[in-house]
Amino acid sequence: MKHFWLTALLAALVLLAVPVALTSGTAPAGSTPDESAAAVTDDGTIAVFRSAEAATETVDTFEYVCGSVAAEMPLTYRDEALKAQAVACRTNALRLKAAGGTDGADITDDSTVHQGYLGRDERRQKWGDAYEQYEKKLEAAVKATGSEVLTSGGELCVAAFSAVSSGVTESAEVAWGGAVPYLVSVQSPGDPLAPAYLSTVLFTREQFAAAAATLGAELPDGADLKTALTVQKTSDAGTVTEAALCGKRVTGEEVRAAFSLASPCFTVSASDSGVTFRCTGQGHGVGMSQYGADYMAGEGKTYKEILAHYYTGAQITKAQPKT
Repeated sequence: MKHFWLTALLAALVLLAVPVALTSGTAPAGSTPDESAAAVTDDGTIAVFRSAEAATETVDTFEYVCGSVAAEMPLTYRDEALKAQAVACRTNALRLKAAGGTDGADITDDSTVHQGYLGRDERRQKWGDAYEQYEKKLEAAVKATGSEVLTSGGELCVAAFSAVSSGVTESAEVAWGGAVPYLVSVQSPGDPLAPAYLSTVLFTREQFAAAAATLGAELPDGADLKTALTVQKTSDAGTVTEAALCGKRVTGEEVRAAFSLASPCFTVSASDSGVTFRCTGQGHGVGMSQYGADYMAGEGKTYKEILAHYYTGAQITKAQPKT
C-alpha cells in the first residue's frame, strides 16, 4: 500500500472533519488505550478482491493479515518490524471494511490501489524451500499482535507505509494536501543504509518528451533539456513540492508517477542527450518506513515503539469481536 487510495482517504478526513486531532502531548502508541475507540470491531472475515482472477475471496482476518504482510514486507525483516507491519495492515483492512468497501469487497489485493495480499499457495510459490520457515515466522508475528489496530480520536488510522524514506518521513500535509496529526514528518535514520535508498534513471530526449506529455507538458523541438525540468521547491524531507516541466507547474508526486521514479525526492541534471533523475527513498515516504522499522527492530525497539515513532500520537487498540 504505497500509493493511490491514501489521497482519497486523507481528503475524506479533511472534508468530512473526521475527529482525528491529537494534542502535542498525547502519549505514544500502546502506552494508554484510546477510550474513544471502543466501537472498533472485527467480524472475523475480510472479503478480498483478487485482481488477477477478477473475483472476490473471503478469508478470516488472521489469514488476511498474514497474506498482506507477506505481500508488503520481506520475511527476512526482523520479528518486531513484521509485527508493526501486521498492525498497519490490519488497521487498513478494517478501516476500509468499516467504510463500506467497494464493488462487493472490503479491499483489493492490488497494492497500487489498497495493499497487497498473497494466499497460502502464492506464499508457497514465492518462498519455495523457505516456505515452512517463513510461514512459521509470519504466523508468529501476526499472532503476537492479536487484534491490535491503530486509532486516533476513536477512528481507525490511515496506516500509510512505504519501503524506504529519504531519511526523514514526509507528512501527509505535504504529500497529499491534508494534515493528519499522526502522519507527520519524523526522522528515519536507518534508511540511508537501505540497498534501495539511492536510484538513478536516465531518460533520452524522446523518452523525456513522452513522459512529460502524459502531464500535458510539451517539449518543443530543439528545446534545451537543461531547463526542461527545474525544481522550484522542496520540503524538509526532500520531497519536490513544486517544479516547472516545460513551463507547466507540477508536483514531485506527479513527476514521480509520469516518469515512474522510485520517489518524489529527487534532483535533476541534464545534458544535450538526456535527463538524469537521482532519487532518494522508495515510495511516497509517508507514515512507516518499512526499512526504517527493520532498522529500529535491529536496535532493540519493540513493534509498539516502532509504531509510536512513525504514527505520532496514535494509539494501539484491540478490535473487539463483532457479535
